[in-house]
Amino acid sequence: MKKWFVYAKKADFNAIADKYNITPVVTRIMRNRDVEGDEAVNRYLNGGLKDLYSASLMKDVDKAVAIIVEKINQGKKIRVIGDYDIDGIMAIYVLIKGLRRCGAFVDGRIPHRVKDGYGINESLIRDAHEGGVDTIITCDNGIAAAEQ
Repeated sequence: MKKWFVYAKKADFNAIADKYNITPVVTRIMRNRDVEGDEAVNRYLNGGLKDLYSASLMKDVDKAVAIIVEKINQGKKIRVIGDYDIDGIMAIYVLIKGLRRCGAFVDGRIPHRVKDGYGINESLIRDAHEGGVDTIITCDNGIAAAEQ
């Protein structure tokens, strides 16, 4: 079993929090991520789209886009399956909202924490198939379910 190590880097968290009008908790997170200096802090707190990595850097993203565009043009049903935590729920929402703006026939599923566990599984795939879903897009699932 892998262990996670949380580093407690030192800083005057209250002073930094006061300077940038943020909480000491946010200050600690930034410090643990090596965000230091006015420019880096401002980019971290107020960054825009230009500060994000390009999606085109993801392996085979062009192939995924082509498949999704094809499915939208064919009117095929798409399902987004995420995770039950807040970032998973937000990822599902953002994908569905974006896909619908592109004209997709899309819905989403949040796996049941106890029944489904974490990640994509055969039950979710079977449910999608029975519901007439042509394509599944996963988000915030990890990559351990290679068999599915």
